[in-house]
Amino acid sequence: MATVAAAILEALHERQDGGLSAATRTRGGDLLAALHGLRLFMLADWDFDAIARQHGAVALRAVDVSPTTAAILVDEVLILLHKIARTAAN
Repeated sequence: MATVAAAILEALHERQDGGLSAATRTRGGDLLAALHGLRLFMLADWDFDAIARQHGAVALRAVDVSPTTAAILVDEVLILLHKIARTAAN
């Protein structure tokens, strides 16, 4: 969760500087795909979203991300995961 959030921050930073690199786009997509796979694996037995919120926020705060920013980043990653899940289901 925290790694995907960090990739989103990196992508936002690159876009502010003029454009998103292919490497960052690919890394972000790969990380999201891996997290989606983990979500599918856990979904039957655990509340993935709650676990991801808790542990993602803790990991982000451990690297000096403010609690508010950590919560926003985790929410955005979960929104992306839910969009991926809806697309995969169709």
